[in-house]
Amino acid sequence: MTETAAVSWAAVELGGANLGDARLNRRLVRVVERLGAQPGASIPVACGGWAETQGAYRLLAHEAVDWEAVLTPH
Repeated sequence: MTETAAVSWAAVELGGANLGDARLNRRLVRVVERLGAQPGASIPVACGGWAETQGAYRLLAHEAVDWEAVLTPH
């Protein structure tokens, strides 16, 4: 799967997520793109850098992010 295909898939599947903040919504799509491009990789490896890794972990720890909010648009 190319990165472009992963971007399109993530945006289609989760672009309608409403986590209460547009930045969180964009981060969700970005993290899913990264993980989708390397499904067997750890979060740090898939994210490819410290800043992206921190962003992914902050997203996952955020109080507005739960499985229901993520899966609703899916």
